[in-house]
Amino acid sequence: MLEGGLTQQQAANEMGWSREKVKLYGSLNRIDSEVWILIGTVFQNVVPIDQKDTVPTNGTTVPFTENLLRPIICLTPDQQFDLVSELISNDINKAKFKRKITPTTTPNK
Repeated sequence: MLEGGLTQQQAANEMGWSREKVKLYGSLNRIDSEVWILIGTVFQNVVPIDQKDTVPTNGTTVPFTENLLRPIICLTPDQQFDLVSELISNDINKAKFKRKITPTTTPNK
């Protein structure tokens, strides 16, 4: 919506959200597009195509959440990609993923 020329407040009104929520959601655009592709492939593999119900019967766990991804926006695209790749390949768990994002990590400028 913001790309369509709406202000954050207009988008918030349109969706019934607060302006702050729109701002936070919009900040996820700072995650590199290649990282989003990587994340998208994980979701494709998690959700069964032939599932007829709204909620999968196998109790699928969502691998990425907004709160898990938000801290990586300060990283360089390479750092984002490496960290997400490590989590996807189970080289690290979510706790270690969070710990690896530290103030000493090079910020994305």
